[in-house]
Amino acid sequence: HGATRPGANPDLKRTFEIWTGIRKRCLNPRDRAYKWYGGRGIDVDKNWDTFDGFIRDMGIAPNGLTIERIDVDKGYSKENCKWAALIEQARNKTTTLWVAHNGIKWCLKELCKHLGIPYMRVYKRYRVRGWTLERAIQP
Repeated sequence: HGATRPGANPDLKRTFEIWTGIRKRCLNPRDRAYKWYGGRGIDVDKNWDTFDGFIRDMGIAPNGLTIERIDVDKGYSKENCKWAALIEQARNKTTTLWVAHNGIKWCLKELCKHLGIPYMRVYKRYRVRGWTLERAIQP
């Protein structure tokens, strides 16, 4: 594939680094991120045992995007991965607090931003005090 050779295509090299990162955090118990990936059962599709297999499924990483698992509780595969911006990935974490407001599913931080109200005030009311969401978002 030539991704690691001097003078390699920078996009190919970056894609190779993403692929190796996936494999390290899922397959290497000595990797510092293993406990959040391989340690909790996140696996890597057998098609991705080779870099060529990964490229066939995902293509070269688009500029400014990185790999994201659509369902954070499932492994890395063509069906569960996409290229995404970091801001989108920041919302797709096991710690993200999702709420429903006016029939729409929101990340609580995004809802607060949309409504122009302080996130920590709403978070404390909703999560710490146990208020309903509708009460927590009131001034």
